[in-house]
Order: sequence, then C-alpha cells, then structure tokens
Amino acid sequence: MELKSLLDQSLQVNNKTNTLEFNKLNAELSLDSFAQQFKHVTQLKIASIKKDQGIQEKFLKSTLNEDVGLSKIDMQRHILQTNMVGHIGVVDGTPEAMELYIANAELQYKKKPHLHRYPLAMMVDCNSNPNGEPVWASVVITIDRGSSTASYEVTSSPDLKEEQRLALSANINDAFKFKNTLLVTGLAIEDYPDIKIAPTKYKTAEHGAYQVLHELYNNQKLYDLVLEIDNAKAFKEVAPESVKQAIVDQQIQTIKIEPQFFEFFKPYPQPQHPVVSEVIQDVKITDRKVTFPRVKPDKALAAEDYQTFILLLKEKFDSSGLDQGLNELAIKCFDKEALQGLAQLRGQASSLPFEKLTLELPETMKASDKAAFKFNLKLALMSLSESNLAQMQLTDTGTRWVV
Repeated sequence: MELKSLLDQSLQVNNKTNTLEFNKLNAELSLDSFAQQFKHVTQLKIASIKKDQGIQEKFLKSTLNEDVGLSKIDMQRHILQTNMVGHIGVVDGTPEAMELYIANAELQYKKKPHLHRYPLAMMVDCNSNPNGEPVWASVVITIDRGSSTASYEVTSSPDLKEEQRLALSANINDAFKFKNTLLVTGLAIEDYPDIKIAPTKYKTAEHGAYQVLHELYNNQKLYDLVLEIDNAKAFKEVAPESVKQAIVDQQIQTIKIEPQFFEFFKPYPQPQHPVVSEVIQDVKITDRKVTFPRVKPDKALAAEDYQTFILLLKEKFDSSGLDQGLNELAIKCFDKEALQGLAQLRGQASSLPFEKLTLELPETMKASDKAAFKFNLKLALMSLSESNLAQMQLTDTGTRWVV
C-alpha cells in the first residue's frame, strides 16, 4: 500500500502526450513521510550501512571521540528529539534542496492565510563534496507577504569558505523562483516574481556546528515558538559551554536497539593481542582479583583488546560450570583506549564476571589529552550503567587531573 501511494504521488499523466512524467518534488516530499514510518531500530540499522554515521552509530562501533562533529542524521535526530520537526529543516545546500524545503514550508503556511509574516528556519550543509564532512550554516528566512519582501540571516561555522557563502546566497535567491503544483495536496505553490530580497546578515559561530545549532534555537525569530515546546526550550537554555556534551549525551541515552542487532554494529575483528592471551591463560577460577594489563605493553592495546579480554574472561568463568566470578577486576588505563573498550561492551555483557571494577588512572597525562580521556570515561560509565556491576572505584595516585 505504501509503495502504491508513493508511485501515485510521484507519477502524473501528461494528457497531451499520453505519457507518465516523474514529479521529483512530489517524490521527495512523499519519501520524507515514508521514511519516518520506519521504527527507530530499522532507521538505526539502515544508517549504520550508510556513509552518514551519526553519534549513535559511532558509539556502538566504539569510534566516537571528543572531536565528533554533527552529521546530517545527528541534526535530524536532534530536531526530532526537541520536537522541532516542521519548524526547522535539515537541508543540503543545493538549489533543488532549498527549493524543496521552501515549497514544503509554503504548503504549511498556505493553510494559515492569516499569517502575513513568518520565518523559515533550516540547518544547511554547505559542503558540495558528497564525500566530505558537513559544513553547517543556519538560515532563518523571514517572509513578509504584505510588503513582498524576504530577508534572511546566516550563522555559520568558521570553516565556511567564501565561495560556499556565495553559493548559499545564490541558492536561496534561486529557490524563490520556483513554480510547481503538488499532487500530494492539490495545492499550487506560486513563485515570487516581484519579491525583494533584503540585505543578508552573516555571523560566524567560532565554536563550530554545535554553537550554530544552539544559536538557531536562541534566534529571536523563533523565540515564541521555542518557548512553547518544552524540549526545545530546555535545549535553548543549555549553557553555551555545555552544548556539545548535552547533544552527545542525549544521542547516546536515546539509542534504541534490540540485542540481536548489536552483532551488526560490532567492529571488524582484530587479531588478538598477545597480552590478552597471556593474562587470560594465567587466570584461575579461584582468583579473586585480576589486573589487566599488568604493565604497560610495548605494543599499545586497542579498544577491541580490552573488550575482547573482558568477554574472554566472562567466557572462562561461564564455562567452568561454577556460579562464581572475580571479586575485582582492575584495569590500568594507560590511554583512552581502555575506556573505549569498556564503552564498546554496551549490550554485550550485561552480566559481568566481577563484582567490582577498579580503573587505575595514569599518574601523569598531557594537558592536551585530558579532555579526550574524560570524554571517554563518561562514555564508559554510561555503558557500564547497564550491567550488573556492584561497585566501581577510580584510583588516581597522580595529580588528580580528572577533576
């Protein structure tokens, strides 16, 4: 039924030529609503095989780090989670995409003829290279039907180049020259032959895409709307210095995926590190405490090595047939990979083979590495919160750099 509906809305008969013609605008609008009908789990699985990897996919694959940017799927999820769907769009910076978004918005405002002045807000990816990282800018267009004018303001991340800014302006201007009839609703969208485009305001958000998104929620044109929506208002009121962490936390906490899908997100298997084999071989079922690794290995351990060690440790105790495990596992965290390995356990070891976990933090660390270590520590704690762990201890015999 969904496919038939999609085809009905995307194809139209040309009575003059007796042929079917493809209506791209209708198809795009129909696909948007069609995709939203998928369950969250299905969307997450589909996204995992696409190039557009979001914070959730990176967390599940243990590739999330402190430098994570915002992908298109992250933007879409955030807008959904803050109940701003229909008020803020996520748009590729092409003339067709801009035209589609404005056309869709115009359909909604045609149903509200009493509104003579209204804003159209969007997050635009200005990178024309499909293989490149997104370059985000927020655009708020204010349309005034009474005076037949449109003005817009742009807030961009520092990596927006001059040619991208000029292309964005040109695409917005071109988007006002469309004319189409949408079979989805039967409403005609008129072009704007006499509209005057007012001078544009440009602003740079020095802290990148997270600040661009946050400032959009604080834009005066959206002020009343944001205050009416609790989730949007809560994000608006987040302190600027905490915006990135707030978005990352929200994305991780809202992951919804059944256990059978975790296999799909596992990293590619790595050859087993010799230190993993050595310690596992030495562990006895009667041991009460195990330390891993015992000393800093010559060859650095990867996140997968820590994950593999804990899973093999669990397998060893489970296969003994005895209902017992360790009192304590101590992990020497020589680098952030130890914490990434713990975060990678999410959904794979709800029943851990130890009651207490001790994380022995490094005595010294470069100032430049502290933020990364703290970021990964938080991810590990979030992952372990789903396990049967009874106690956790952090030991810091050095300079107390964590605080």
